[in-house]
Order: sequence, then C-alpha cells, then structure tokens
Amino acid sequence: MEPAEVAEKVKQLLAEKLDIDVNTIRDDSKLVEDLGLDSFDTIELVFDLEEKVGISIPDTELKNIKTVRHIVDYIVTHSPPKS
Repeated sequence: MEPAEVAEKVKQLLAEKLDIDVNTIRDDSKLVEDLGLDSFDTIELVFDLEEKVGISIPDTELKNIKTVRHIVDYIVTHSPPKS
C-alpha cells in the first residue's frame, strides 16, 4: 500500500471519528495534543484501522504512535506486499 493512499485513509478515518474537516489534519498532527484523542479514542482508532487495512497493531506499539505520520509509517512497513 502506498504511503499517500494510507495517509488519505488514516486522515479520513480521523476526520469522521472526530467530526472535523479532513483538511485540518496534517501528517505531523499529534494524536493527543493536536487532535484531542484520549486513550479510548486511540484504541478505537486502532481497531478501525486494523479492520480497514487488514493488519494488526500490537498494544506494545501504541506507545510509539504519536502522530498521523507514525500511523502511516507503521501501516506501510507492516502491510503484506502486493502480489
């Protein structure tokens, strides 16, 4: 999956979840400080992302995911290669 495609999906999901304009979400937006996600929101977001992109994000990795870019990078590096 291409980074731009993943970024668009992640931003769209965040915009829907937070009821905000997708254009206000940047790659460097911080999930907690800029977008206002709390721990419950983050867990819901991870479940939604896992369902949409078909990968699993272990709880141990959540502590490293602070920005939209972190989510995108994780998905891109852990997605199975296209056949």
